[in-house]
Amino acid sequence: MRRARRLRTIGLTFLMTALLISVLSVQAFAAGDIGTAYLSVAGKSVTEATKDDILGDGGSVRAAYDEDANQVTLTLTNANITYKSVAININANIPLGIELVGENYISASGSRECISYRNNLTIQGSGTLELNSAGSNAIVNSATGDGPSNLVISGVPSLTANGLYLGINIVGGVCIENSTVTVTCTESYNSALQATQDIEISDSSVFATASGSSTYGIQSQSGSISISGSQVIVNSTVMALSSYSDLTINDSTLELTASQQYNNCVLAGGTLTIENGSDVTATSSYPALYGATGLTIADSRVRATATDDIGIWTRGNLSVSGDVDIVSNGIAMADGCTFTVTPAAGSLLEVKAGTSQMDAKHIADSPFAEQVTLSRINDAYCSIKPHQHAGGTATCVAAAICSDCGQSYGTPDATNHVALNAVAEKPATCTEPGSIAYWYCADCGKYFRDEACTEEIAQADTELAVTPHNAVKTAEKLAD
Repeated sequence: MRRARRLRTIGLTFLMTALLISVLSVQAFAAGDIGTAYLSVAGKSVTEATKDDILGDGGSVRAAYDEDANQVTLTLTNANITYKSVAININANIPLGIELVGENYISASGSRECISYRNNLTIQGSGTLELNSAGSNAIVNSATGDGPSNLVISGVPSLTANGLYLGINIVGGVCIENSTVTVTCTESYNSALQATQDIEISDSSVFATASGSSTYGIQSQSGSISISGSQVIVNSTVMALSSYSDLTINDSTLELTASQQYNNCVLAGGTLTIENGSDVTATSSYPALYGATGLTIADSRVRATATDDIGIWTRGNLSVSGDVDIVSNGIAMADGCTFTVTPAAGSLLEVKAGTSQMDAKHIADSPFAEQVTLSRINDAYCSIKPHQHAGGTATCVAAAICSDCGQSYGTPDATNHVALNAVAEKPATCTEPGSIAYWYCADCGKYFRDEACTEEIAQADTELAVTPHNAVKTAEKLAD
């Protein structure tokens, strides 16, 4: 027992010493001396002597130190890098920038990463970059605990990160802006794009494929996901989008599929918000759209399909508002929570449910002109859309009746007299009054001189007074 304790003590001492040496080496960057950044490309250490032509091929990879930004920047110009270990590796705890010019390719043929860094990494430029890791992750970092360790991809027309385990794996946050990014992973129980903190995608196109068993598409393990002004297409086996806290989709188009049974397609650990003209299609086994603390859909189009459950589900309050177009096999919230539907000002929202689109009927008093609170809808087909009254015919006393919802709409048509009756002329006599020929509407009680109802008259105008006796004729009759 004493021997075991002593061996453990010796082992612990050795480990602590190794860690201390490692930390000291990481922090030992001397500003202005690029060699102390502990930066290597394809196994070649970057020094002051080699920084302008690191690979010895005329300068496809160059390095520079920006003292103001305290950042080392690699410029790749039509670079083609293949290496059996980490292709680009920086061990100093300073930011790394990669500037892209032309078409660039990086491959890690062994079980290592294409790019590994410690502080922040920014990839930008007008060029393209394709990363292929046959046995590990395409981009990975190892946070030192001394500050942020994020990844920013900005203004890149095409960046592809193909990894066996993960395409992009970041201890920190990820920001993709004004770029087109493709990420893939093939090994089970991994993610195409994974970050421990927030993931922000803006004004970009992101394509993620996770084909292995139990693989995630885009996952934030301890933060939020925000997608704005972007196109995102994800095909995964488990969750296509998964966030620890809130997940917001704003003015974006998403096509998402999670193919493995018993999984959601979109899961927000906080509130799931789809808003401002977004268009989201999500398909999975369990609820395609799930918000743990709430779910909001505003002014957006949504198609949610769950093969083994209802399409949209939240454990919090559910809010649908504005100009929405939603189709789902069920919409529901947990007991004790509310489901509100709020039309845009001056508009109507209809809510229909049934076994299919063909037999779906309006629920309650649908369509709605004002906010209403509804119960959960468990039907196989459910839709919430703007409603436009149509059909039916307005008359002189009644508005039209919508052929779809049965509600009246618009105003009466003062010219449409469906109960118009013609009254023939009746000459007056000396004993009884007569009448002119006229038309009378039994609905509105109005009188008209013509069948087209262009000239309305009063009832008195239709009457002919009694004709008086002819005195001359009467005298002649008496003479006889």
